[in-house]
Amino acid sequence: VAACVAGRPRSPAGTPGADFFEPNTLPRKLSERGLAAIRAGAALGPDAKLSAVHLRRGDRCGRDLDAVGKVRCGPAAGLPFMNLCAELRGKGGGLYVATDEEDRSFLDALKDGGCFVRQDLGIDFVAEAEAANDEMGGSWRSVHPQALEFVTEMIILRHAEEFYTMDHISSTLTSIGEYREHHGL
Repeated sequence: VAACVAGRPRSPAGTPGADFFEPNTLPRKLSERGLAAIRAGAALGPDAKLSAVHLRRGDRCGRDLDAVGKVRCGPAAGLPFMNLCAELRGKGGGLYVATDEEDRSFLDALKDGGCFVRQDLGIDFVAEAEAANDEMGGSWRSVHPQALEFVTEMIILRHAEEFYTMDHISSTLTSIGEYREHHGL
């Protein structure tokens, strides 16, 4: 059902990071389950094309992000991709916004504008991390909810129909870009 994740080529075994993104890994399964939940919740077809944008909380602040810290510096309505959310929804698809934003009113404004956000995935990352840790047994808790959430969203960004960013070039974005280019996405 999650066509923009399932069935895409993967890195060959033995290449750096290849094992982590294999289809049987928890983040990969969560990304597929979450995208299926988005499609079902929005009454989209199983082949609906979902694009994605990467938005950090400070991306609207301009160049001096350190001066303002990790805060959003403008309303959601002012984001340049907001028209794309509604446009893609009108075409039977959608735009997923992968963000570390925590302000409920900002996230609601994204949703009201037709965008999909983390909450639309329907995944409780704390519960998923706890279950994974319990399954491994022992006292070492190596699966962390925030890391699980980050990697799940990275997989969504890597496999989106189209990928956009408002971020400056970073190692994360470079990795996504190289993966997409390598696999012809």
